[in-house]
Amino acid sequence: FFRNPGPESPEVKYIKAQRDRLGGYLPLRTPAKVSDIIELPKADTYKMFDAGSPKAMSTTMAFAGLLRKLMKSGDFGKRCVPMVTDEARTFGLNSFFHEFKIHAPFG
Repeated sequence: FFRNPGPESPEVKYIKAQRDRLGGYLPLRTPAKVSDIIELPKADTYKMFDAGSPKAMSTTMAFAGLLRKLMKSGDFGKRCVPMVTDEARTFGLNSFFHEFKIHAPFG
Protein backbone atom coordinates (compact mmCIF):
# COMPACT_ATOMS: atom_id res chain seq x y z
CA PHE A 1 0.00 0.00 0.00
CA PHE A 2 1.52 3.33 -1.10
CA ARG A 3 0.01 6.63 -0.07
CA ASN A 4 0.85 9.84 -1.92
CA PRO A 5 0.33 12.79 0.42
CA GLY A 6 0.02 15.21 -2.51
CA PRO A 7 2.34 17.91 -3.87
CA GLU A 8 1.25 20.57 -1.36
CA SER A 9 1.59 18.44 1.79
CA PRO A 10 4.11 19.48 4.47
CA GLU A 11 6.07 16.23 3.95
CA VAL A 12 6.58 16.77 0.21
CA LYS A 13 7.38 20.46 0.72
CA TYR A 14 10.00 19.51 3.32
CA ILE A 15 11.61 16.90 1.06
CA LYS A 16 11.71 19.33 -1.89
CA ALA A 17 13.20 22.07 0.29
CA GLN A 18 15.93 19.71 1.48
CA ARG A 19 16.70 18.62 -2.10
CA ASP A 20 16.95 22.29 -3.15
CA ARG A 21 19.24 23.02 -0.20
CA LEU A 22 21.51 20.13 -1.25
CA GLY A 23 21.67 21.34 -4.84
CA GLY A 24 19.10 19.18 -6.58
CA TYR A 25 18.01 15.57 -6.86
CA LEU A 26 21.25 14.24 -8.32
CA PRO A 27 24.45 14.56 -6.31
CA LEU A 28 27.29 16.51 -7.88
CA ARG A 29 30.75 15.46 -6.90
CA THR A 30 33.78 17.40 -7.96
CA PRO A 31 36.79 15.21 -7.29
CA ALA A 32 39.78 16.93 -5.75
CA LYS A 33 43.20 16.42 -7.26
CA VAL A 34 45.46 14.21 -5.17
CA SER A 35 48.08 16.96 -5.12
CA ASP A 36 45.56 19.26 -3.41
CA ILE A 37 44.92 16.74 -0.66
CA ILE A 38 48.38 15.39 0.06
CA GLU A 39 51.95 16.21 -0.81
CA LEU A 40 53.22 13.44 -3.07
CA PRO A 41 56.73 12.00 -2.64
CA LYS A 42 59.47 13.68 -4.63
CA ALA A 43 60.76 12.04 -7.82
CA ASP A 44 64.05 11.03 -6.20
CA THR A 45 62.06 8.59 -4.05
CA TYR A 46 61.88 6.35 -7.09
CA LYS A 47 65.40 6.88 -8.46
CA MET A 48 66.57 3.50 -7.17
CA PHE A 49 64.40 1.97 -9.89
CA ASP A 50 65.71 4.21 -12.66
CA ALA A 51 69.32 3.06 -12.48
CA GLY A 52 68.60 -0.50 -11.42
CA SER A 53 70.50 -2.48 -8.83
CA PRO A 54 74.14 -3.52 -9.28
CA LYS A 55 73.34 -6.86 -7.64
CA ALA A 56 70.48 -9.27 -8.15
CA MET A 57 67.46 -8.50 -5.99
CA SER A 58 64.11 -10.18 -5.54
CA THR A 59 60.99 -8.23 -6.37
CA THR A 60 59.93 -8.59 -2.74
CA MET A 61 63.11 -6.88 -1.54
CA ALA A 62 62.66 -4.15 -4.14
CA PHE A 63 59.09 -3.63 -2.95
CA ALA A 64 60.27 -3.48 0.68
CA GLY A 65 62.79 -0.80 -0.29
CA LEU A 66 60.16 1.24 -2.11
CA LEU A 67 57.68 0.89 0.73
CA ARG A 68 60.33 2.02 3.24
CA LYS A 69 61.09 5.11 1.15
CA LEU A 70 57.39 5.91 0.74
CA MET A 71 56.73 5.53 4.46
CA LYS A 72 59.57 7.93 5.24
CA SER A 73 58.37 10.57 2.77
CA GLY A 74 56.60 13.19 4.87
CA ASP A 75 52.85 13.57 4.75
CA PHE A 76 52.43 10.74 2.27
CA GLY A 77 54.35 8.34 4.50
CA LYS A 78 52.15 9.08 7.49
CA ARG A 79 49.23 7.75 5.48
CA CYS A 80 50.89 4.46 4.51
CA VAL A 81 49.66 1.65 6.70
CA PRO A 82 51.26 -1.68 5.85
CA MET A 83 49.02 -4.62 6.54
CA VAL A 84 51.61 -7.33 6.99
CA THR A 85 50.86 -10.99 7.33
CA ASP A 86 52.53 -13.53 9.59
CA GLU A 87 55.11 -14.07 6.84
CA ALA A 88 56.46 -10.50 7.05
CA ARG A 89 59.78 -11.76 8.36
CA THR A 90 60.06 -14.16 5.43
CA PHE A 91 59.51 -11.31 2.98
CA GLY A 92 62.21 -9.10 4.50
CA LEU A 93 59.86 -6.73 6.26
CA ASN A 94 61.02 -7.62 9.76
CA SER A 95 62.91 -4.32 10.14
CA PHE A 96 59.58 -2.50 9.69
CA PHE A 97 58.35 -3.72 13.09
CA HIS A 98 60.83 -1.58 15.00
CA GLU A 99 61.35 1.17 12.44
CA PHE A 100 57.67 2.02 11.93
CA LYS A 101 56.29 0.71 15.22
CA ILE A 102 54.30 -2.09 13.62
CA HIS A 103 53.09 -4.37 16.38
CA ALA A 104 51.84 -7.88 15.73
CA PRO A 105 51.05 -9.43 19.11
CA PHE A 106 49.71 -12.66 17.62
CA GLY A 107 52.28 -13.45 14.96
